[in-house]
Amino acid sequence: MSQLSFKEFLKLSEKEKTERYEELSDHHKFLARISQNAGARVIPEKKMTEEERKQLRTIMKNVETEEFKEEEKKFNAMLEEARKKRKDYKK
Repeated sequence: MSQLSFKEFLKLSEKEKTERYEELSDHHKFLARISQNAGARVIPEKKMTEEERKQLRTIMKNVETEEFKEEEKKFNAMLEEARKKRKDYKK
């Protein structure tokens, strides 16, 4: 299986990202996980155990709270500020 670059991965649709996630290096899998929206799924749900599904439902329920959404807005603003400081920043 050929390695998919993280840059190429970002250009894929959500469905393709799910299908091609395993083609990423371990480091790029990590980047994919931390760069996705909290509700995004990278691991195909059909490969999850019942315990993993239960954990996912709990996480999804938690990210729907107003408190979480406010914290996410703050985090995204901080992230955008950090991106603007990069030399290769493009909006």
